[in-house]
Amino acid sequence: MIILNYCKDSIKCFFNFVLVFFLYSITICGQTQNIISNEQLIPIDSIRIIGNEITEDFVILRELNFSVGDQISQPQIDYNQERIFSLGLFNKVELRILEENNLSILEIDVFESWYIYPLPYLKLRDDRLSRASYGIILLYKNFRGRNETITGLATFGYDPSYSVSYYNPVLVNGENITFGFRLGYIDTQNRNLVSLDANGKNFDY
Repeated sequence: MIILNYCKDSIKCFFNFVLVFFLYSITICGQTQNIISNEQLIPIDSIRIIGNEITEDFVILRELNFSVGDQISQPQIDYNQERIFSLGLFNKVELRILEENNLSILEIDVFESWYIYPLPYLKLRDDRLSRASYGIILLYKNFRGRNETITGLATFGYDPSYSVSYYNPVLVNGENITFGFRLGYIDTQNRNLVSLDANGKNFDY
C-alpha cells in the first residue's frame, strides 16, 4: 500500500510539474512576443538575426525597406518577410516583434537551405546516342555567404567541355547593378551530317 501511494504521488507530482512548466512557457511567450494589428505602428529599436550560420547579415538586411528607428506595421513585416524568402537561400523565414526591457526588437529567424547541388548533364548531338556528351554540373549557391553563385561544368564524350561561371546579383548595395562572368573551353566536333552521308566521310569546317 505504501508503494502504491508513493507511485500515485509521483505521477501526480510529474503531471503537476508538466502543467506548471507549460503554463510558465505560455506566460513567457506572452510577455516577449508582441502581436500587432494591421493598423498599429511599432517603432523598431533593434534588429536581430538568428539562424544564419552561413549567410552574412548584410545579405538579409539589404532586403528590408526600413531601418532601426522606423515605425512599421504588420503588413510591412509580412512584405519584408516575403522579400527575404524570395532570395531563395532559406527554407523558412519568420519576422516577429519581441519586447525586451521596454524595447521593440525585430527578430529575423531564418532556416538555411542546402547550397551545393551536383547535377547530371547529358546532351545528344543530332539526336544520336553515339554523339552524346555527358558530365556533371556543380552548383554552389550562396558562395561565401554573400548570395553569390558559382557554377562548374565538366563534360566528356563527343563534345568535351569545361567551364566555370560566377554571378553576383547585387554588386553595389542600393544600386541595380549585377556582375557575372564565365570562363570555359569546349572541343566541338563540327561535322556536317549531310556531307557525311553524301561523301561517306567527315566534313570539317
